[in-house]
Amino acid sequence: MLNPVRVALITDEAALNGALHRLTSSSELASLGLTDEPGRAVELFERSGLEVALLDVDMAGGRGGVVLRALHAAAGKALPIVTLRTEGARRAVRAGLALTTFSPEAPWEDAGLAQRVVSLGLRRRRAASEPVGRAESLGPVEASPRARLVVVAASTGGPQALMRLIPTLGAGFPVPVVVVQHMTPGLVQGLVERLDQVSAASVRLAVSGQPLVAGQVYFAESGHHLALRRSDRWGFVFVDVEGPPRNGVRPSADTLFESAAREAGGGAIGVVLTGLGCDATAGAGAIRAAGGRVLVESRFSALAHGMPESVVQAGFATASDALDGIARRLMLWVHGADSFGSDLERD
Repeated sequence: MLNPVRVALITDEAALNGALHRLTSSSELASLGLTDEPGRAVELFERSGLEVALLDVDMAGGRGGVVLRALHAAAGKALPIVTLRTEGARRAVRAGLALTTFSPEAPWEDAGLAQRVVSLGLRRRRAASEPVGRAESLGPVEASPRARLVVVAASTGGPQALMRLIPTLGAGFPVPVVVVQHMTPGLVQGLVERLDQVSAASVRLAVSGQPLVAGQVYFAESGHHLALRRSDRWGFVFVDVEGPPRNGVRPSADTLFESAAREAGGGAIGVVLTGLGCDATAGAGAIRAAGGRVLVESRFSALAHGMPESVVQAGFATASDALDGIARRLMLWVHGADSFGSDLERD
């Protein structure tokens, strides 16, 4: 007798746990449980042998899109993903991210769903057993730019904003984050220490020559500019840049953002938080010109809207969010889930 096909339900509707139990009551299926967390979904694939994922792509807050992209990044064509038939699910299939949609009205009451899941699981096993180069294709994949790093600019009101934003990113944030916060020399160290105490991610001062590590947050020191340089061994390393203040400040977000655009191209994401003046505007333009994206804090939460508004007026902002929405949109962007973030407010 064949081993049962291992299936998981990815949804924020806990009430569907019973439906999953009924679905996997057949000896041909085994349940790996229910989750709505991207990290847990990937873990089920990598460690528990998940063979078919049933995904509610329209989960609240764009979470379905985040999970979809995370699974696709981890598994590629190796994991069949079945989405319940909604408009979001149809977009996922057209983008090559999900294999198929299923069932219009009452999917859990349709006996055909179990049969479809078993069929897909067995198909996956056959494909996995084929020699490399002969594996059965499970559908086209649409290429999208891969985020490689996030650079952040903040000034007036920035410490309070960063104390809210950085802890929400979590230790598993998939790319490094580099911050320029305009502060009186000597004070940035205290901010870094406070953030490191309240954040799951490691928060530290950037050091010239230091390689950037995914999931860690780095702050530019006051008194000199900070830039990035590509490294064949490390990916990116920090470089101190000598020079006079730009836009009246040093470090300048423009210097950091321009180096991110130059070294990471379309993989650079810029974030412009609260602040007076126009620092980060030229750098935001460089990121957009390189194919990257720029997110600005909206006037609804920014204590000082000069820096974000300058980017908006120059036409360099990809999107604008209140502070509480920025981490959520960044999670969508770093997983490439642009089309699943439309529920988030823009100015």
